Amino acid sequence: MLTSFHLVSGMTRDDRQLYAASEGGLQILDLLSGRWQQPSTMEDGYPVDEGPAAAAYDPFERVVWLGTTTGGLHSYQVDFGRWRLEASPGLGPIVAILPLSEDRGEGVLVRTPTGWYLVERFSGAVRPLPPGQLPPEAAALEAPAHERLRLLEPAYAAAGATLTADRGGRTWPVTSFVAGDRPGVYWLGTAGDNLYRLDVRFLEAEPRPFGLLTSGSGALAVDAGWLWIGGDGRGPRRGPVRAGHDLQQWRQYEAGIVPAPSELVEDILVTADAVWFGGRGGLYRLDRRSDRWLQVAGVGGRLPVRRLAAVEGGLWAATDLGLVRVSADGAVEGTFFEGRAVHAVVAANGGIWVGGAGSLVHMMEDGQVAAPIPGAPPAPPGPVVDLVSDRGDTWAATPDALWRFDGRGWEGPLREVPTNVGRLRRLRLTGEALWVTGDAGAARRMRDESGWRYLLVGRDLPAGPALDVAVTEDHVHVSTPMGVVRLERRRGY
Repeated sequence: MLTSFHLVSGMTRDDRQLYAASEGGLQILDLLSGRWQQPSTMEDGYPVDEGPAAAAYDPFERVVWLGTTTGGLHSYQVDFGRWRLEASPGLGPIVAILPLSEDRGEGVLVRTPTGWYLVERFSGAVRPLPPGQLPPEAAALEAPAHERLRLLEPAYAAAGATLTADRGGRTWPVTSFVAGDRPGVYWLGTAGDNLYRLDVRFLEAEPRPFGLLTSGSGALAVDAGWLWIGGDGRGPRRGPVRAGHDLQQWRQYEAGIVPAPSELVEDILVTADAVWFGGRGGLYRLDRRSDRWLQVAGVGGRLPVRRLAAVEGGLWAATDLGLVRVSADGAVEGTFFEGRAVHAVVAANGGIWVGGAGSLVHMMEDGQVAAPIPGAPPAPPGPVVDLVSDRGDTWAATPDALWRFDGRGWEGPLREVPTNVGRLRRLRLTGEALWVTGDAGAARRMRDESGWRYLLVGRDLPAGPALDVAVTEDHVHVSTPMGVVRLERRRGY
């Protein structure tokens, strides 16, 4: 699962890997190679709902201990990727953890607002530990992270909070830290901007972004070696992100820092010159060469954009107040069906299909509506929620059925898919398969018509609705309100 990981509440490490506990999951970074590993999230049992608060590595057990604001003590087996609830002392938030070495006893020390307690490893029994019995390491953990780092590194104390300032001039408090792979190098966890790599020799702190800006995700798009993820407008930080297919490189376009869309992104269109974002806040253009943003005039403000379709010289934008033709550089060239809600648009069959609340029509590029094919089955009734076209076939989705146009007429309704995935929301053609998303999951149909395969909420997806699907060489990505579910294609997806 790819979600937001801004608020780092605890950090620890073993002899090779860094573990950072955050609101969305446990981030894992290989310190030797500098490469991100797949994070451990709610799909694995990470206790998102409990509010992660403190973390510590236990070399004796080879586990990461995680304490939460609700008072739970969990363990993560690093060799197997499994979470387990070890104890719930019921003593308040766990704000610090110290695993005892084998020669000191069989237990883990946890600190709460009421003091330190020993949690026995095997029984889970809890007993208070008087201050006189605390090891020196425990007493040191009572000071805030930034104060402990100042004592270790006077150079850090001299630099102050400016080391963790972002491009917008915001400074992010340090919540935790661990030593890096060589002297003078530290990894800092922050309250809102994830991780920084600090080198005190040069007084430089390099930000290491990972994950989404928003709590969940909207539209998805594949662009060569990149995956574009539209935000959903929820959370203190908002905007789309771009990630490498291997998740090693991240670029976050935060609204307020750059003029990127801050609300739900419903469609992303990648063209030769730009990446286009359509959503509740209007239509946005990101120039691929200059990295400059443009909010398209006349399609901005509070005019929601539902779908985008590329055509020669520009694109069509389906909006709540008509169909808008936009040039490749972002100029509005014309509007059709003014005042009517247009839900979907796709270039196909020598023109464009336009779907709305009431009907589906075939329109020529000049705006003229094409005459129906004599004797052909009629187009599906509205509302039409999405359209896709590839290799001569055009597919339409209404909330409760699928329809196909093969050049001679429309076939349908096909109701098998909505029976399983609920109300339909989105269609995607990946070249080899048709994907359909809905309130209760997503479905895939291969071109050989071998039947449908389903990814269902509660079984394969942690939450619904499924909003979009993007397929890369190795993975299938499904967009949900909890983030992007990432599935390996070699496992049959």
